[in-house]
Amino acid sequence: MVRVTIIAQLCAAGLALAEVASVPAGGSEAVECPLDSGYIPAAPAIPGGDKPVTLDTPIVEPGPVALPASAVYAEPVRKTFFAYLAAGSDRGGKSKDGGSPGKSPLRVSYFDHARSTVPRPAILPLDGVASVVPAGVSLALDEQGYVWVCASPALAASNSGAGNKEQPTTQPAQGAGAAAVGTQGQPTILFRSSKPHDIRAFTRHAGPPMADARLYHLGEQGFLLIGLRDRDGGSIPCFATSPDGRSWSEPRQLADIDANHSLVTAFFKGKTGATKVGVALAAWPAGKSPLMATNLYYVETPDGGKTWQSIRRIPLNLPVRGNENGVLAWDYKSMRWTVYLKDMELDSAGNPSIVFIGGRGGTGRIPLMCTWIVGRWVGREWETNGVIPAAGPFDATAFQILPDRSWLQLVARNTSAPRQAHEEVVLWSSNDQGRAWYKQAWVSSDPSIRHALVRPLNASPELFALAIIGLRGIEKSIPPFGEHPGFTKPPIDATRLLFHNARGDSLMLPLAMPDSEARLEPIDAPPPQTQPK
Repeated sequence: MVRVTIIAQLCAAGLALAEVASVPAGGSEAVECPLDSGYIPAAPAIPGGDKPVTLDTPIVEPGPVALPASAVYAEPVRKTFFAYLAAGSDRGGKSKDGGSPGKSPLRVSYFDHARSTVPRPAILPLDGVASVVPAGVSLALDEQGYVWVCASPALAASNSGAGNKEQPTTQPAQGAGAAAVGTQGQPTILFRSSKPHDIRAFTRHAGPPMADARLYHLGEQGFLLIGLRDRDGGSIPCFATSPDGRSWSEPRQLADIDANHSLVTAFFKGKTGATKVGVALAAWPAGKSPLMATNLYYVETPDGGKTWQSIRRIPLNLPVRGNENGVLAWDYKSMRWTVYLKDMELDSAGNPSIVFIGGRGGTGRIPLMCTWIVGRWVGREWETNGVIPAAGPFDATAFQILPDRSWLQLVARNTSAPRQAHEEVVLWSSNDQGRAWYKQAWVSSDPSIRHALVRPLNASPELFALAIIGLRGIEKSIPPFGEHPGFTKPPIDATRLLFHNARGDSLMLPLAMPDSEARLEPIDAPPPQTQPK
């Protein structure tokens, strides 16, 4: 049995934030990034709060949940760079006890694959940027190896489910292809490392107003930012482009299918250097719950946002309405199914595989039956495969297509519904594009844990997924393997950051680091009483 060598001592050293001024309009500034004393992420944003969600539990209406973490594997240096939101301060950068100044919640670090180590994470400072309340984070690497981190705000509170038609639009129409999209007035904040593949110092500047933003670097085509903005209380997909990551275009509306939208994105770079970014969408009407999202739409851009097309390469006029030729991948609305988008991957030919939970049945907002479905383009048509059962619409996943065309899918349950023992987190594999799935590894069995899973871009088998886990207000031991030697019982609502590799092994990042780096080794879970089938 592999022993756990995670450091558990608290570091007594204090943290001093760099003194920096606010971000100049249209400019950038150098910031120093102090090091944090360990890895304690913010709790995953699972609808329903700290109470387990059942079919009979009234839940808070969930809006689109921003990305809690983001990662990219850099093959030339064999490092996975990742950014996340940390616990210990609110998402406005103020200390929870009212003290000032507080710590910024933004963290950036990397995993050294050659040495199996992580350094102490760097704090990306937000002091002097009082209007920015980060709710999501996205990371990208440019061709020179510079690390880019984008912090984005949350959508307005009115966007959490209602889609209020009475709320006025805050921005006038801009004509065809740039339909009116409102904003809370909070810009994204972008950080660029001062040196390639380094996290010790960054420059900081403001980006376009956008929530749940996903940042991509497309080589000579520059940068593409895709996210959501508020319009009349609804969530509208939009995008912005930049040649250098500093000067940005005005956000343009990507789709106007309904009053509210959810999205997932994916990036592809071919052997010739050609790039593509795909966007999968679902939508629901004003005044309805996000749990009523339905239909599956897909659009893509082959040139960094200059033009958009359907999967059949038919040019599209923006904003997309959903009835264009080739945009609607699958009509689930006519089948009375709901669609909860979770992940997407583009294969070696650039064809999308969209991972979502399909819900059907039931008389309330929670569907009676949920299934993990992969919808993929097979050259002339869409094919869907749904075999793995889901506990509910809030379950999490990380999906990857391997070089041999086999599939890996890590599934984490976030709903307290009846289940078989030891199936809270399971790694599945498929050798026939999802027609049959096999349990490759049992990962976790603690039903009091809530999960958020993130797959790194260009993920290595050594770090297939990042997992942020948190308790649902129930005092349990961490990690999610029950009592285990070497771990002490944490306080209620403790959170942890874990890595999962393609074999199903788990590596926990240290809560505290008295040294400048820590070596990670796999955590061996004690064998379950009932082995998974």
